[in-house]
Amino acid sequence: MQNLLKSLAFSNTELECRIYLDSGLISGKFLITKYEVTAKFDSFIEFELGLISSGLIKHIIN
Repeated sequence: MQNLLKSLAFSNTELECRIYLDSGLISGKFLITKYEVTAKFDSFIEFELGLISSGLIKHIIN
């Protein structure tokens, strides 16, 4: 991992999450492992490259 992911927090329902990169809070809809989650992003390309390369994200939902 390229140290892009700073933190990952799920809510009680495990459907809402916040992902913090070095560049800030990101958001969007995507699958992390087997959970479908929503979050906020301001740099989709950096987010996609960072998390997909780490194996956390299995599929991006547009």
